[in-house]
Amino acid sequence: MTRIRRLFSSIGASYLRFAVMSACSLAAVPIYLHFLGKEQYGLWLTLLSVLMPLSLMSVGFPTVSQNMLAEARARNDWQTANRVLSTSFIFLCVAAVSACMLMAVGLHLGVVQALLKTRSGPAASVVPALVIALAGFALGQPLQVFRLAFRAFERVDIEQYGLAALSIANLLLTALALWVGGGITGVAAVYALLQVAAGVVFFAALTRRFARLRFTARDFSLSLARRMLPPGFHFFVVSVSGVLMWGIDNLVIASAMGVAFVTAFAIASRLTSLLRGLIAMPFSTSGPTITALSAEGRETPLRRLFFLSTRLAFSAAAIFAVELAFFGRDFIRLWAGRAVVVDGPTFMALVAVLVVNVLQQPAYAFIIATTRHRTFSWLCLLEGAANLVLSLWWVHRWGVLGVASGTLVPHALISGVYLLVAGARMNGFAFTDLWKTNLLSLVFPATASVVAAFFLRSFSATWSEWIVSTSVTLLIFALTCWMTATTAEERGILAAALRAA
Repeated sequence: MTRIRRLFSSIGASYLRFAVMSACSLAAVPIYLHFLGKEQYGLWLTLLSVLMPLSLMSVGFPTVSQNMLAEARARNDWQTANRVLSTSFIFLCVAAVSACMLMAVGLHLGVVQALLKTRSGPAASVVPALVIALAGFALGQPLQVFRLAFRAFERVDIEQYGLAALSIANLLLTALALWVGGGITGVAAVYALLQVAAGVVFFAALTRRFARLRFTARDFSLSLARRMLPPGFHFFVVSVSGVLMWGIDNLVIASAMGVAFVTAFAIASRLTSLLRGLIAMPFSTSGPTITALSAEGRETPLRRLFFLSTRLAFSAAAIFAVELAFFGRDFIRLWAGRAVVVDGPTFMALVAVLVVNVLQQPAYAFIIATTRHRTFSWLCLLEGAANLVLSLWWVHRWGVLGVASGTLVPHALISGVYLLVAGARMNGFAFTDLWKTNLLSLVFPATASVVAAFFLRSFSATWSEWIVSTSVTLLIFALTCWMTATTAEERGILAAALRAA
């Protein structure tokens, strides 16, 4: 399989996994709300947010190991690959133990319980569920290196098929646990079980497919771990920002307003996150390919890939904005019920966050895959700190709208500006020319889709009406893009991608 066909195949598998994951995620929300209720579901979401910062204990090693494995694979250096795999696994085991100790201190001091404001019972009653989920999280952290190895070896398709199966298993087992009355504790047990099971399955599949890959304690290298720390530290800084940007909103709302207010905000965030994942997927999937091309010094393919990626990001940002602005809240009403529909201003702020993030995706993928992220890492830290401060400040002024605005403002002004400029420059493009080319090409498609959505905006009271309205708007955008915003060469590439996928 050639590299391009392998890339397109991986992207196709990624979208299959995304479709399965999205379907499972959409189906899970009504199940959670039915068995747990609005407040208890918000409590479970807050528990997951409590676990998220613990991933920082890995100090960026997962991303560093993925990049180093991809470089070793490009050089056919299996000895180095074995050392990277073993060193990363053992280091992440130590990090997981440290994370558990940190959580134990937080529980002993009552810090964690203070974040869980609930009217349905004392926060201490959910501590067993938190401990169970923590055990699964800790065991899953070192096991993730085997899944990442598939990405590094440009076999993202295998990884995605595995994650799709995991999503289905999670939905079925969670529904069963709730049906038998397991509550949050049962949900936590399913979460922990699947974290471990997924790692074991990926390990077995990896060692079977790549016979020259070896995983033993003898391959652990302290000197290699030390060399991985400097780039890992900057990935760690990026991860800190990621947690502050995407992982603390539920905690801020829960601590300031109570977990009952988390649910509507989290459901709207989940919808925008699914769409963000939809467009981020081809960029994250192409990361190992970008790493390999960069290691081989092939600048022309990299430049071409960046231009096409930017065109895709602009198109996706435009249609997402139109569809969500006119039909997004109607979808939540039909999907989860009127009681969990977030207010209009907050929803539009979350849509704006999505648009800004989508536009950043090509540059982010290139900077991370080529390990040129030092300046970006410090800007990320500044952005995350600004998000935390603004969210804590504005939540007391404007409630959940303040939290959404606290994410939007720094995301647009800090990483938004830097990534768009740096991505263009590192690939030899003038920033203004790149923006001008893409914006002008999308004027007609965007205008046509807005006009269609405006006339169809009231035609979404039922599922059938909503599907018709959004499909017509999307079809108009896609057709006008195909006819006016793409070149013959780009249409050929897209057609080849569809055939390969």
